Amino acid sequence: MVGLLVFWPSGDDDAKSAKQEDGKSASAKANRRGRGKGGEGAARGGGGVAARAVDDATPGASIKGKVNPALLPKKVGMAPGIPEEEPPPKFDNVEDEIAWYEKKLEKANTQLQARERNVERLLKVKQKAEDSPDPTAALARYEKSKRVVEQNLEKAKAKVADIETKLAELRGE
Repeated sequence: MVGLLVFWPSGDDDAKSAKQEDGKSASAKANRRGRGKGGEGAARGGGGVAARAVDDATPGASIKGKVNPALLPKKVGMAPGIPEEEPPPKFDNVEDEIAWYEKKLEKANTQLQARERNVERLLKVKQKAEDSPDPTAALARYEKSKRVVEQNLEKAKAKVADIETKLAELRGE
């Protein structure tokens, strides 16, 4: 059924009207329309699409658009400082205060473990500095980094010790 509809000869003479009296197709005749003297096209030879006329750019006529601030580059500056530690809230009983300090001790221990891992990585950093193309500059950077890492480790140890003493006082030990 579908084959009959698709392949059935139509009553239109579209295919026949494409042929002209002289036996050449309409497209060949259209190609000859754009030709000027000598059989060449006026614009680009053999017909085709010619360039359009455009207005020249006028100086000072550019439109100042509004830029979405989300698309602008981010302002990069120094990293924000470490927020100050908030004072402990007022507690109704000692058990709540102990629970609050225990949570704080967990966070401090996590920080201490991270600082200890950084100290362990210093050996690899020193080895890379010695193997670098410019070992004197790399070792200087290593020494500077080493001081910072060790200071951070000492601060983390002191913070854990302070929280543990506070917990010992609250528990009455």
